[in-house]
Amino acid sequence: LKRAYEVEDVLKLKGSIDIEYTLATRGANKLWQLLHTEPYIAALGAQTGNQAVQMVRAGLKAIYLSGWQVAADANCAGDMYPDQSLYPANSGPELCKRINKSLRRADQVEAVEAEDYLSPRDWYAPIVADAEAGFGGSLNCFELMKVTSTLTYRALFKDHSNSDWFFGKHC
Repeated sequence: LKRAYEVEDVLKLKGSIDIEYTLATRGANKLWQLLHTEPYIAALGAQTGNQAVQMVRAGLKAIYLSGWQVAADANCAGDMYPDQSLYPANSGPELCKRINKSLRRADQVEAVEAEDYLSPRDWYAPIVADAEAGFGGSLNCFELMKVTSTLTYRALFKDHSNSDWFFGKHC
């Protein structure tokens, strides 16, 4: 695939104010550091915030948000769907939000119980989220990435859909 634009073209789109997303930046930096210092990073798919908390408590350094898990059991419709973009498009970002809220609460609880009010554990595991490209083409994918990065404080949002953007959903 050849891109018909340069990095500078994308940077022009951000506007004149830099908006900071502390959890996203911290998570992305943490994941980048792990990628360069660990031989591998074990991560399991979380369908709930509580599962993510238990994963971090057990020692996992990252959380995976699986698209098929969202389709099957963690979507906003509360129904079971095949992994074919039939469920509400905001389901993945909403699950990211719930996971981060749960990790934040675990950090708050542990911090308030510590003498120095600092949690001895780093609860903010990066979330590697699988993007869904079947909800209406490249523009919708862009909007989905944007909402995930701005509203859910995601650490990393990886398009796991391969050529779906250009050739349509092929599951």
